Amino acid sequence: MTEGVKLLVANKDNILKYINSLLELDQIAFKENTWEKQNFLLEFSEKSKYSLLAIDPFNQLVGYLFAYTYNLDSVHISRIASDKGSGLSGIGTKLVNKLIVLCRERKLRKITLEFDKSLVVGHFYKQFGFRKLTENSIKNYLIAKKKLAKYNLYIGPNATRIIMVMVL
Repeated sequence: MTEGVKLLVANKDNILKYINSLLELDQIAFKENTWEKQNFLLEFSEKSKYSLLAIDPFNQLVGYLFAYTYNLDSVHISRIASDKGSGLSGIGTKLVNKLIVLCRERKLRKITLEFDKSLVVGHFYKQFGFRKLTENSIKNYLIAKKKLAKYNLYIGPNATRIIMVMVL
């Protein structure tokens, strides 16, 4: 349940306050591909004013979403996790919905994200209106993010990553 869960825009102070909880939740959510303290601190910058922390009524971290702007009209979700102990609590949905509201208020045009093909999360994002990018769109996206060298991760028989976009 998300009742009583408040969402805070992440800043350096609350990231430091909840750093141990962020690390624990990240370990649970991502197991082998976890972030370290430096990753969370580096992720926070002027570009990341779209990052959110979900705090329960007992002042415990129960979820987070890290996102940043990568050009004038786009935001990229770099990391999202919610407390698996709370099951299908809707925290991830609440985080994404809040991000959508923030982006619309600031007149941004799209939200992107990428994930490993082995994860079964595409259906979660489709409920908000995210769609998989086409091959041409992937190339343009990689050029915009200065990641064209990683093209083979996204296109072709050995592709391991999926990119999705939501146009606002």
